[in-house]
Amino acid sequence: AVYDITNYGAVSSDADQDITGILMDVIQMALDKTDGGIIRIPAGRYKLIYSIVIPEKIQLVGDGSDKTILYWDPTQWKIGACPSFLIGFEKNIAIEGIGFYGTRGQCIMRSYGGKNTQNSTDYNENVYLKDVNIQFQPLLGVATGGSGVGVLIGSEAEVQNLIRAGCTGTGSYGLFVENPYNLQMDGVTVYRTVTNCPLIFRWGQYVHINGCKI
Repeated sequence: AVYDITNYGAVSSDADQDITGILMDVIQMALDKTDGGIIRIPAGRYKLIYSIVIPEKIQLVGDGSDKTILYWDPTQWKIGACPSFLIGFEKNIAIEGIGFYGTRGQCIMRSYGGKNTQNSTDYNENVYLKDVNIQFQPLLGVATGGSGVGVLIGSEAEVQNLIRAGCTGTGSYGLFVENPYNLQMDGVTVYRTVTNCPLIFRWGQYVHINGCKI
């Protein structure tokens, strides 16, 4: 089933509307009605002020990473108390055709299931990212703390056409993948503005990389 957030109160490109609650309500509706589904986010800019969690069997689908933009307004976060992630997930999720913008946090996208330790077989399985643009504000970066990781994934994942814009700050990474298993990366571009690591793989096995630019 497909659930379009604009059918449930979200307004495209309304700078005054926070859609965090609407998005999470629609996700819960999809779980309750059909045990998952596609959450469609049409082209436009949508503001969020809190972190979101994507449960299993949910797909977030936009109209393209340059057309559907989710951005976080960090004014709700106290100085030195930024969220550890803006998008959390565990396994069996997909994100396609969406741009994510944020500032002042540890990372934009983070997997929180699995052990993410060396030799662990407890993976966050089946994480699929396609045509995703992730950006931290280059000048603000992680101004109030955090590691500055754009995407931290400890999972079995397929990543296609992921564009990660560089952020500044100590300990900043472009794409951090812990304990991957059957990880595929095709057409991934990682831009960096400082000399820290643009791409890190730690532990894991069966990693396929093709057509990537760093």
